[in-house]
Amino acid sequence: MWGERRGRTAPGGLLLCGLLLGGALAGCAEPEAGWEERSGPIVFADSKDTSVDKQITRLVEMWNRFNPDQPVSFQEQASGSDAYRAQLIAHSQRSKREEGAPCYDVMAMDVVWTAEFAEGGFLAEVSDRDLDLSEFRPESLRAARYARSEELGRARDGAGASRLWAVPWRADAGLLYYRTDLVAEPPTSFAGLREAALAVSRREPSVAGYAGQFRKAYEGLSVNAFEAMWAFEGDPVPVDARGVPHPALDAGSATAVRSLVGAVRDGWLPRSTLDYDEDASWQAFGRGEVALMRNWPYAYAQLTAPDRAEGSLDPALIGVAPLPWQSALGGWNLGVSTCTRHGRTAREFVRFLTDPARQRTLLEQAGFAPTRTSLYEDGSLWTRPHLRVLREALDSARPRPAVPNYDLLTRLVQEQVGEAMRDGRAVDARVEALADGLTTLPGLVRPG
Repeated sequence: MWGERRGRTAPGGLLLCGLLLGGALAGCAEPEAGWEERSGPIVFADSKDTSVDKQITRLVEMWNRFNPDQPVSFQEQASGSDAYRAQLIAHSQRSKREEGAPCYDVMAMDVVWTAEFAEGGFLAEVSDRDLDLSEFRPESLRAARYARSEELGRARDGAGASRLWAVPWRADAGLLYYRTDLVAEPPTSFAGLREAALAVSRREPSVAGYAGQFRKAYEGLSVNAFEAMWAFEGDPVPVDARGVPHPALDAGSATAVRSLVGAVRDGWLPRSTLDYDEDASWQAFGRGEVALMRNWPYAYAQLTAPDRAEGSLDPALIGVAPLPWQSALGGWNLGVSTCTRHGRTAREFVRFLTDPARQRTLLEQAGFAPTRTSLYEDGSLWTRPHLRVLREALDSARPRPAVPNYDLLTRLVQEQVGEAMRDGRAVDARVEALADGLTTLPGLVRPG
């Protein structure tokens, strides 16, 4: 079987299970008989398809051409990950509460949402009966695993979590883009990045030094903040051998916050980047306004697209290197919702999207890194510069904290780090508030 399934409330079979998720009580229900083997129409939810030439939309259309009796309706959601996550949560909660409510049978999820959605009972567990898990990269599988609260302290497998709740679809890791005419060698440390960015601004006053993603109340800010903390050997949410997180602001993480504030104060991280998301970053880089940039691999396809509407930078001037620190592991998983009525179709659609042929298409056409190990052994796929670098970056990529109420954690980081960077004065107070918040956030502190 695909795994445990708790769906909409079925007549005569109510099973209550109080799970706290973002302050809402989610009810659970007995599954409808035969859900796993039933075929029929399903709904696939993903954020807005911004890939080059709409590659994801094309894959859904391909499925529908060959499976007219099992059509997939592609429901594009918000393009921003925070807004999209909120839509998925609201829809999943409604599907649990209301019989007959519409269901997103298959959901594309940021890898960092696995814990939250599994803890909430929104996902059917994945079984190795459906997939040969040895064919997927280990770091991608780790990001799809989670041990729910009641399982902590029990025997755990080598991946650090006992159950798999989603199928890895697209891997991702941050890369450093740089202007080859302005930066002789890509930096390999935070201090080296500072030096390179300042040197560019001194020589070319019209070119900013460095751009990341620091937009207010945005997940990209948390990603950039966590990566900076790791650069200074910090870890704000260490996890013990039993999988229990023990959040606390260590010295390295505090130094990282102060260093980001200093970057804005010193001007090598311009104030304009405090309003940037990923798209704004690559567009500024493409216009020649920024010399160094942290972004995901998709930006390379956007920057070098023959018909790109934004940017005039010669692709020959685009250098790509690993980040000067560990990248946050990014990417997307596919989960089968517990509200699905057509489990067989949902599982087969997940297999379709994650098979090597489809992952190869997404790599070649959209720059999305695969999660299948075999595609990393095909040298013909890795001839483009950014893909060779991406393979290296993925090998050392690090997952963001796997906690059920990650939304509370990321909002804390965004508020305190983001405001410290914007204000630049009350840095000690912001660092103290971050430290206090880490030790008191509900859902993060678990019994030891």
